[in-house]
Amino acid sequence: MFQTCCSVGCGVCGLVVALVPAFNEERLFASVLVRLREYVDRVIVCDDGSVDLTGDIAEAVGAVVVGMIRVGRV
Repeated sequence: MFQTCCSVGCGVCGLVVALVPAFNEERLFASVLVRLREYVDRVIVCDDGSVDLTGDIAEAVGAVVVGMIRVGRV
């Protein structure tokens, strides 16, 4: 059964959250994230092992950044 809210006070129930995968997107990423924040409550960026400033830029505009370690392609 789908629940709309939990009872443990997680702080995210009822929020609209955008999960954005990203890999070496520094060039236009800040403007995209700023515009996206107009429509959602939180932005989470999954940095897929970028070697540029993608993660730093995402954090600078207020996104939560989670990282991945790239171990190869399947």
